[in-house]
Amino acid sequence: MSYQTLDSDRATNPTFLGAIDLRDCCLPKETFKTVTALSVLEHTKNPSQAINNLAEALLPGGTASFLTPWDLRFHGPRPDCWRISDDGYRALLDGKLQVKGIRFCDNPARPLSPFATYVHAEKS
Repeated sequence: MSYQTLDSDRATNPTFLGAIDLRDCCLPKETFKTVTALSVLEHTKNPSQAINNLAEALLPGGTASFLTPWDLRFHGPRPDCWRISDDGYRALLDGKLQVKGIRFCDNPARPLSPFATYVHAEKS
């Protein structure tokens, strides 16, 4: 399986160089069957625009997976802007991607404060 990457850090040698949350993101439209953003959205200044860009990059019927921390200290790379709840994901994805499932990586020591939120979504 091959994959392509997007990063704003040239040192990572990404396939696409740019920021996911800018209106003029460098991702091609309707190109990918799957996009995965693990521990990405919390570092964006505009997560709504990031979701827009990822949704536009997906082919119809394509899937997206997101994982963001909830119960985690501030971390790098900075900025570290957001913690996104299940309700927050539903609001961010509304009208762009259809939520297929939301799961929590539970923290047994802190009920209602999961380690992370995982979301699986699909483009209609």
